[in-house]
Amino acid sequence: FGIDVQKGACIIDYAQPERREIVRGIYDRVIHHGETFETDITIPVKNGQPKVFHLSYKAARNQQRDVVGAFVTARDVTEIRATT
Repeated sequence: FGIDVQKGACIIDYAQPERREIVRGIYDRVIHHGETFETDITIPVKNGQPKVFHLSYKAARNQQRDVVGAFVTARDVTEIRATT
């Protein structure tokens, strides 16, 4: 998407400005409460049609089962959503 991602930067800083608090809340639920969360998000693309991604957030745990981070997967579902 033409974003210059910096190593060590907070991922929330790369969220769309209008979604930052929503994303912060999702990470809070996943990291502090061990919840799993899924959602679809539409991302505008310069000079093109918006893309739709299905995002899945899951707690990353160590061997003691403590939450130490989050796994986030994104799947481009633009074509699938266009046909439903």
